[in-house]
Amino acid sequence: MPDVKNIGNSSPEAVYWPLTRDKSASVRAGACQALSKSKEYKSIEALQRVLLKDKSPLVKGYAVLALTDSGMCRRKKYAKEIVSLFTLRYDAEPSDWVRTILLEGLIRLGDLSRFPDLECGLYHNEYRIRLMTVSAMGVLSQKYPKLTPEVCRLLNGISGAEKHPDVKKKINQWLSTLGIA
Repeated sequence: MPDVKNIGNSSPEAVYWPLTRDKSASVRAGACQALSKSKEYKSIEALQRVLLKDKSPLVKGYAVLALTDSGMCRRKKYAKEIVSLFTLRYDAEPSDWVRTILLEGLIRLGDLSRFPDLECGLYHNEYRIRLMTVSAMGVLSQKYPKLTPEVCRLLNGISGAEKHPDVKKKINQWLSTLGIA
């Protein structure tokens, strides 16, 4: 735990690194989110440790998002390291939720070959996975315009069969944003 009396004298990293080991999953997740803004390589190491060792899917998901959003991952040498970690973790991860976030991260970091794997999430029996997959596809089609026709085709293809109102609404929002609906 950081020294609360001297917190004003501490770097943000020094405050958040210890919190990635807190008892509370929500505190650990918040620490991961805060570390996404860090420019210290030690923050990437802390987030990698969380992804590999934390038991909570929530915390691991936030670690993936933080690693993907980190300014550090945009440097080629770190991006390769993070892509390798995500690939390794994807194959071993039991949580479909974390696996979906890992796929989005891999694609956002340039591994477009993973897009067909993400497509499987559209047909998942858990509506939260379908909802997250639709959102990820929309975001990715904006980042990579060459994916937009395929995303529109897929979303149009499932829109009539989708029963959950939240997923249906998200599909329609993205189709509208992408200029289809």
